[in-house]
Amino acid sequence: MAGNTIGKGTMKVSTVSQSTAGERTAGGRTANEGAAGGKAVEAGRKPKIAEVTARAIGDRIVDQSLTEGATLPNERLMAEEFGVGRTTIREALRLLETQGVIRIKPGPGGGPQVRRPRPDDLVGAMTLILQFLGATLDEVAVTREIIETAVTAMAAEHATPDDLAGLQQTIDTMRANLTDDAVFYPQNDAFHAQLARACGNTVLLVIAETLERMTANTSTEVEYPARTRARIADAHQRIVDALQDRDIRGAADEADEHMGEFRRYARRHYPHLLNEPVRWTSNDR
Repeated sequence: MAGNTIGKGTMKVSTVSQSTAGERTAGGRTANEGAAGGKAVEAGRKPKIAEVTARAIGDRIVDQSLTEGATLPNERLMAEEFGVGRTTIREALRLLETQGVIRIKPGPGGGPQVRRPRPDDLVGAMTLILQFLGATLDEVAVTREIIETAVTAMAAEHATPDDLAGLQQTIDTMRANLTDDAVFYPQNDAFHAQLARACGNTVLLVIAETLERMTANTSTEVEYPARTRARIADAHQRIVDALQDRDIRGAADEADEHMGEFRRYARRHYPHLLNEPVRWTSNDR
């Protein structure tokens, strides 16, 4: 599959750990002998050879612009290419799978295939860290207000006609389905996802979508009556109107007011919720 697999090359993994230094590679060498120079990191924790190999495979996927679903070479070929043993390759592939970089397709014709990481992949890891640090939903909501305001200001500069049309479509659909949970809530989420894509900044996009999913997963008990849902759609409309006018300050102010309303609403109707710690969960609305 030309162009869809990691190509042949002379790349070898250059950092090894003592625990894998004696492992035999496919060519009969040890991992130390297969590494360029055989040097280990002298300061800090020595990365395991599988970690270094996983990074090298990830770099190769990106550098070769491999598409979603592209099949990687088998273990033997990758072991030869990267100068490590097949056990190391298996561990490296497991690491990449847990990071959402590949998926392992079972059965004949299966094996490791490229999967593009998505912002949703970050939600679980960040939530777990914040849970152990004792972060609350209120802290997440405050951070989301800050990020969403910045996202909206940048969208006022960068949003394309297609972005604006997509945002308007979500508003129109929300207004037409105020009492339908199965439509209203996903369209509300879609508005914020589209807004993040319109800001023109990949880092803000990832952070905004991650915070949005964390908020949704932690506040599943929050319900809005039809009149509140109508006000949410109206707030979205004011944001889109400001984006169309390229009104950076106005768009940011509307976003700040809109995002702050979640905390005000939660304090009025769910006073316990904002003080709840975030929890590592896979719940979706």
